[in-house]
Amino acid sequence: MNKRKANELKDLIVTVLLVLSSILLIFSMIARFGFDQIKNYIPFLVLIFLVYGLERRFYIINYKKEVQRFDDDLLFKEILFDILVELKDINLPREKVYEKILQAAIKALKNADRGSVMRIKGEKGKETIEFVAAEGFDMNILRRVELKLSETYLYRGTNGEMDTPVVVSNGDEFDEKYSKGNSMFDELTRVGMDNVKTSLVSPIIISGEVVGMINIDSDINNAFADDDIVKMQLFAYKISEAIENHENFKNYNNLTKYDQLTNVYNKGYFSDIHMDMHYAGNTMSYLFVVLDINDLYAINDEYGREGGDRAIKELANVMRKIVPDKAIVGRYGGGEFNILFPNYSEEIAKITFNTISDYINVNKLDIGDAKVDLTFEYGLSKYPGDSRDYDELIGLASRRLKYYKNKNKERRFQNK
Repeated sequence: MNKRKANELKDLIVTVLLVLSSILLIFSMIARFGFDQIKNYIPFLVLIFLVYGLERRFYIINYKKEVQRFDDDLLFKEILFDILVELKDINLPREKVYEKILQAAIKALKNADRGSVMRIKGEKGKETIEFVAAEGFDMNILRRVELKLSETYLYRGTNGEMDTPVVVSNGDEFDEKYSKGNSMFDELTRVGMDNVKTSLVSPIIISGEVVGMINIDSDINNAFADDDIVKMQLFAYKISEAIENHENFKNYNNLTKYDQLTNVYNKGYFSDIHMDMHYAGNTMSYLFVVLDINDLYAINDEYGREGGDRAIKELANVMRKIVPDKAIVGRYGGGEFNILFPNYSEEIAKITFNTISDYINVNKLDIGDAKVDLTFEYGLSKYPGDSRDYDELIGLASRRLKYYKNKNKERRFQNK
């Protein structure tokens, strides 16, 4: 027996007991005073007991409704709290963020069965929406769907304002609204959106701008009441704040980890990784490499600072493509990079840098109309083969870099 039927049975038993107690009280009075003495009062007594029984009945029903409302509110707050905690994980991919938000929203609303999250894209006046998460629908199909913003329920239900949640009973109106002139109608019907009876749609507003919407669907007619709208409004508001904080924290994290020009690790974060690798003792051996672009000052002089930046970015992009998966690349500054090869042989490192050199030799750097030669030198030190001292390994690689740059400088000028 489910909880709802058990509660209904309990209410019925209470009502029957009230009626029986009233009847027993009347019979006890007859037995004590005699029927003739109280017969004129029986209708009045029955009416009193009936009114009392109904009053108790309504009291119990209202009390249960209040308890249920309290339980629902408590559950909603717990769900909201849990999702806000989850969204503090800055490593959570954006797609997962939307999925978790949608799952929480469906869980928070009693009659919700499925739903979707849509993101707004495109320039102002030509905005479209794309599906970024779905529950109960085939996301592989929805990824192919792109609708005009003006075709959405939220846009229509708020006359383009999109500033508040709207409830749409769309079962009977789906064909009329979407089939006329909508090339995506077949895709939407394929996933079963034409079978939805009620939708509750709320905007996602970040920094005062509507960036998307949460669409919660039910297979029940008139599934969402005023309480659900209020809950959804609060949910969307808190979630919008959480998304904005998530993005801000992620951007801050990127600023503290990554070099803004090349998107490889910056000097500080690379040094942290290097020190952890060196002192943690989890790595049996590693290679430390200092690599520097040749003649970067000359490139800057001839093609300007933008030309030098192009050279730095190009080399970083090529390195990311070619270095082994477990190798770690960071930018020290200027045209100088550091690379770690954990548990790799020196031969693998040499093959890697020869491959990079061959690639940039064939694919010349484009700066304006010019094809520019991009070359580099590197110095390498081995742990523990060369030294077990952290600073000595860095110094050794730097001295070897300087040696090869001086050695090959004359050759480079002769080849020009």
